[in-house]
Amino acid sequence: MTLRWLWLTGVLCLSALACTPALLRIDQRSAPEEAISSEAVRLIDAQSLGGAPINSTELILALFRAHASLKGRVPLSITPRGLRSLGVRRSGPPRRGDLLVFKELPNTLDVAVITEVRGAQAVKAIGILRGAPRALLLHLGQPDVRRVEGELVNTYVRGVSLDKTGAIAEGGYLAGELLVDVRALF
Repeated sequence: MTLRWLWLTGVLCLSALACTPALLRIDQRSAPEEAISSEAVRLIDAQSLGGAPINSTELILALFRAHASLKGRVPLSITPRGLRSLGVRRSGPPRRGDLLVFKELPNTLDVAVITEVRGAQAVKAIGILRGAPRALLLHLGQPDVRRVEGELVNTYVRGVSLDKTGAIAEGGYLAGELLVDVRALF
């Protein structure tokens, strides 16, 4: 099997072991993007997935079941660590459906999916916070600023951990400060 044959069949292979479906053309993205945004609103309103607590892997799988053209974009057996390397690094501006990857800190965000792009640098996303799907705001150009001209641009993310004495210690971050990568999945 050659790389040319794989590309022509709609599969992008960077090596013999790392194959993923090819990215959709711009004209093919609008319906899947809208489906992801609609499913995200439903999940945020429900605060769960069928009444059960939800983790990041289940969230991503639920969002990517929202449209037929997204099947196979996320392997069913994906692990939380595997999510961090899924897709390809986004080289241009972020798009709906892109995966946001955050710093690996205990009890904070690990990944989220963009549901709305607000200008060149601001996005709205869905991620798991405190065990439930939540809407997040991030400003990619100003990650360390909570508000711009009075408007909220970065969600405050609480991190809960144990201090040296075993007591619960809360710390906080702005979502933009935790972001390390934007990855295109379709």
